[in-house]
Amino acid sequence: GSWIDMLSCALDDIAMGVTDVLRGEDHVSNTAVQIHMFTALHAAQGTAQHFPRFAHEALLVGAEGKLSKRLGSLGCDAFREQGLEPAAITALLARIGTSQPVVAASGNAELVEGFDLSTFGRAPARFDEAELHRLNAQIVHQMPFAAVRGMVPEGFTEEAWLAIRPNLEKAGDLVEWWHVVTGPVESPVFDEE
Repeated sequence: GSWIDMLSCALDDIAMGVTDVLRGEDHVSNTAVQIHMFTALHAAQGTAQHFPRFAHEALLVGAEGKLSKRLGSLGCDAFREQGLEPAAITALLARIGTSQPVVAASGNAELVEGFDLSTFGRAPARFDEAELHRLNAQIVHQMPFAAVRGMVPEGFTEEAWLAIRPNLEKAGDLVEWWHVVTGPVESPVFDEE
């Protein structure tokens, strides 16, 4: 008595003219069902296919095993709250599980140009949050002042950004570093030893 997501997806793909679908290998059986649905809905006409090409990739795993959509700590909202740059997440996801090095890409065009499904391995790809944080720091170290201008405190200049930027792991840490540069520094209390 209710719509199943496989039918809804097939209808959406036809209506939107989707040409390629990339999913986890755990959806191979769903893909077979959807291909039958496309055929039944006359999405395949003659010899030309009018339904998407499908590819299935190995699943991501974390330190504790298979990652799940249900783990909120690994969602984009959680990464945003941590102050991670979208470019770091994109750079990691574009290369994780491939034979290509994971690098802090200067933009999506660079990632798209180097994207090749044949470089993905069959073994589950390991998601390492430490690697994501490393990428984030590299991206922050490349960011121009214009990218952070809206979050800087009064008196913070481009020269200040260029001086502080190499010390940052997240762009949002610039305020704390600016206080180190401009504010009073309280010496910690050391014991006599």
